[in-house]
Amino acid sequence: ILRKSDPESFILYLWRNRPTIVIGRNQNPWKECNLRMMAERDVLLARRTSGGGAVYHDMGNTNYTVVMPRDAFTRDRCAQMVACALLNQDIPAYVNARHDVAVDGKKISGSAFKLTSKRAFHHGTMLIDTDLGRLNGMLRSKAHDEIAALGVDSVRSVVANLRDYSWTIDHQTFCDAVMLEFSRTFGALNENNVTVWNEGDKDVAALVDDERSRIQTWKWLYGQTPRFVHSFDTAFSWGPVFARVTVYHGLVAEVLLSASPVADADADIDASAVVLPPHLRDSFDAVARAMADAPYEAAEVHRRLEPVRRAGPHAGDLCEWLVAKVGGAASGKHMPSGDLA
Repeated sequence: ILRKSDPESFILYLWRNRPTIVIGRNQNPWKECNLRMMAERDVLLARRTSGGGAVYHDMGNTNYTVVMPRDAFTRDRCAQMVACALLNQDIPAYVNARHDVAVDGKKISGSAFKLTSKRAFHHGTMLIDTDLGRLNGMLRSKAHDEIAALGVDSVRSVVANLRDYSWTIDHQTFCDAVMLEFSRTFGALNENNVTVWNEGDKDVAALVDDERSRIQTWKWLYGQTPRFVHSFDTAFSWGPVFARVTVYHGLVAEVLLSASPVADADADIDASAVVLPPHLRDSFDAVARAMADAPYEAAEVHRRLEPVRRAGPHAGDLCEWLVAKVGGAASGKHMPSGDLA
């Protein structure tokens, strides 16, 4: 729609979808999402082409997108339109300093934006009757505090559903209210310029199939992630181990294992700080070699490390620990089978 529509037109697109976590263009899914829980509960992952933070979608959440000429865009204009639509439904909504729509200090709608040379769009969510317990669980990575990332972190907010403030609001009444306010703000809508799409429409499928294929690839969902470092440690009966895994474009770039701690993610491990017996150094090196260039997902790390388990004393302990840690951050069970290239 952004690329193919009349550059002077104003378009309102209202939509919703099955349970999905949607992250911003430069975000880190390992840090933002509970990927294991998502896989277990059949929740999809999607990455936007726009910025912003991670959000949870389900059929209790309605999304709105406004596409417009770039020179007509401001960050609050569309959010204010939606707030006015809710005020007309006797819901005391307003736009806060972060350009989100809120009620009573609680966020009910987050926003993301994209600008091109001639066009702009504003994405917004609207929590109508979303499963907030599921939302909170999916957006809490167990590895969050262990990952130092260059991408954009989400800002956590207290959220609420519109249903907390109105028993009559639902998907259709919200859409009707926003369409009315869009007409007042950007120009009247009539039956000649309103199109209803569903997934079974052949014309829609032709428009979206190529883009859908692209955004479902591993390269887009995970390989788009900026460089990050996952640091963690444990104490075995035979001694402590500290790990630092550097991941670039979703692939393991470096694995450093040591018997002494690392000061921070940018410091070098001092291998001489603790003198390791040769068999342990050999196990550390074998693990690092096996994980090199692996996609940072549990199934692939497990496959790479399986031959290393018998590489030397304690190698089995190391491999089981590393697979468990990676599995806690990334299950990989729900990932599409897109090409890594």
